[in-house]
Amino acid sequence: DDHPHIAEAVSSRQPVVLPDTLKADLTPAEQEVTELRNLRSILYIPLVYKKKCIGVLIPSSIGEVYEYTDEVISVCAMLAGQAALSLVEAQLAEKQFRYIRDIEQKNKEMEAAQNKIRRSEQRIADILQYADTMSFISTDADIDHFRITEFSPGAEKMFGYKKEEVLGKDVGILHTEEDVKKFPDAFASMAERRQGFSGESVLVRKNGEQFPAMFRTYPIFDDQGKMKGTIGVSIDITERRKAEEDKARLQEQLAQSQKMEAVGQLAGGIAHDFNNMLSVILGYSDMIMEKLSEDDPAVQELREIHEAAQRSAGLTRQLLAFARQQTVEPKIIDINETITNLLGMLHRIIGEDIELTWMPSDDIGTLLMDPSQIDQILVNLCVNAREAIPDTGNITIETSSVVLDDEYFTNHLDEVHGEYILVSVSDNGCGMDSDTVSHCLEPFFTTKGPGKGTGLGLPTVFGIVKQNNGLINIYSEPGQGTTVKIYLPAADTSEHRQPEHRVRPAVQGGEKILLVDDDQMVRNLAVKMLEQLGYEVIAASSPRRAVELINDHRDAALMLTDVVMPDMNGKNCMKPCRKNFPISSASTCPDIPQM
Repeated sequence: DDHPHIAEAVSSRQPVVLPDTLKADLTPAEQEVTELRNLRSILYIPLVYKKKCIGVLIPSSIGEVYEYTDEVISVCAMLAGQAALSLVEAQLAEKQFRYIRDIEQKNKEMEAAQNKIRRSEQRIADILQYADTMSFISTDADIDHFRITEFSPGAEKMFGYKKEEVLGKDVGILHTEEDVKKFPDAFASMAERRQGFSGESVLVRKNGEQFPAMFRTYPIFDDQGKMKGTIGVSIDITERRKAEEDKARLQEQLAQSQKMEAVGQLAGGIAHDFNNMLSVILGYSDMIMEKLSEDDPAVQELREIHEAAQRSAGLTRQLLAFARQQTVEPKIIDINETITNLLGMLHRIIGEDIELTWMPSDDIGTLLMDPSQIDQILVNLCVNAREAIPDTGNITIETSSVVLDDEYFTNHLDEVHGEYILVSVSDNGCGMDSDTVSHCLEPFFTTKGPGKGTGLGLPTVFGIVKQNNGLINIYSEPGQGTTVKIYLPAADTSEHRQPEHRVRPAVQGGEKILLVDDDQMVRNLAVKMLEQLGYEVIAASSPRRAVELINDHRDAALMLTDVVMPDMNGKNCMKPCRKNFPISSASTCPDIPQM
C-alpha cells in the first residue's frame, strides 16, 4: 500500500514507468525514497520466473528526467529475466552482483549516447562477455532459421565450441532434433505474445554428448515491433540432476528397507504363534508314543504326524531367521575352517554333476557368529545355485577380508564402516533379470512352480546377515549366472572370550515349579510333561497372575516363564517374583533360568 507503483508491477507482471517524480502523485513512503536518493525518472520491471513474480528491478535516473523508450524497456526486461533466473540458481548470486554493477555502468554511458539501439546491443555484448552461463543472440528476420550472432565464453566452455565455429550457424546445432522441430511454433508464440519463456531441456555438446539444462529465451523487437531475434541463457544442471537421482535412489533403498522390516515383523509374529502350536503337536505326539508299544499300529501314524510337524518347525525356523528373531549362540569362529568342515555336506547337496570350487583367502580374520548360521547361509545359497544350473556347471565359494569406507557407503544406508569378511557364492547358471533380483529377498517369493519351493531360502540368508549386522549384495544377469556377496563384520578377538561350558546335574523331580505362559495349549503341555517327571507345577496364565501366586508359593524352587507375553515380558515378570523367593542373600542366589 505504501508503494503502489511496485505493487502495480508485481500484480500486472508488466513494466511500469514513472516519468517524473516531481510531477507524480506519490505516497509519503515513495516521496521519502525519491527525495533521499534524488530520483527523477523511475522504471519498475517485475522479475518473473515460471509465471511468478519474485521481485522488482528498479532502474532510475538521478536528478534529471530520463526517457525510457521501448528499446530501453526491452533491454531492462531482458535483464530482469536474467536476474530472476540467477536468483533461482544460488550458485550464480556472486556473478549476478557483477552483472548488476556492469549494467549500472552501462546505464551511465547510455545517457550520453545518441544511438539507443546501438547502446542496447553494446550493453548486451558486454554482458555476454562476462557471463559464465551459455548465452547466444539470434537476429535473423526469418524466425524459422535463427542464426547465432553472439556466443559467450561460458557457452564455449559448456558446449565445447569456439565462438568462431558457431557464429552464423543455426542454433539447432546446440539442441536435439526433437527440440528443433518445436522451434517454429515456439518463436512464433514469442513474436505473438511479445514475451519469452523458460523451462528445462536437453542440449548437445560439440562431441555429441547430451546434457540437461535450464534455459530462458527472450525476444528482441525492432522499431516497427517485429521480432528480429532472441537472447538465450542456459545453465548446465547435470550435477543437480545427479544429486536428485542419488536422493531418489537412497529414498528407494530406505523404502525397501522399511518394507523388509515390516515383512520381517509380520513373519516373526506368525512364526512365533505357529511355533507354539507345533510345540503342542510335537509334545503330545512324543508323550503318546512313549505310552504305546513299538508294534502298536498308531505309533507309525504318530511318527508321520511328528515328522510333518518337524518339517513345519523347520519352516518356522527359516521365518524366524528372516525376521532376525531366532535364538543363536555366537562365538569366535574361523570362517575358512567352518566352511571347510561343511564342504562334504555341500558336495552331497549339489550332486556330482556340478563342480564345487572352494577358494579361501589366507589372510582373513575371525567372526563372532553362531556357526550353524554359516551352515544355513551356505546351504541355502548352494541349493539355489544348484537349481539355477540346468545340467552341468560350477559353484564357487570364496572368502576374503575387505574394508568398507565412505565411497562404498555412499549408496548404502544404515551400515557401519570398518573391516568385513566377504563370503561370495557364484554360479554359472541361468541368472535372474533385474525385476526378479529386486524381489528375491522377499519371503515366499519364488520363480519355481507350485509345490517346488517355499520362497524362504534367500530371505533366510537375508535375515541371518542382518541379525549379524552384515550386508548382502546380489549380482545377476540372465544367462550370465549369479553372485551373492555376504559381508560380515570381522570380530575383535580381544573383546570376546569363548564361554566356559559347565556340566549341569541331571534332572530330578519333586520340587515345586511356578510355570508362566499365556498360551493355554503350550501351558497345559508343559504342565503334563513336568508332572510326568515328578515335579509339582503351579501354572499361571499371565505375568500378573504369577506375581499373585508367588505369595502363596514361596517354597517354589524354580520359575519357568515364557519370554513374550501380554502386559509384561518374562524378564520383567521375574523381578517382582524373585523378591518373594526365600533367599538369604544375593551372593547365594542361584540364577533363575529364562525359557
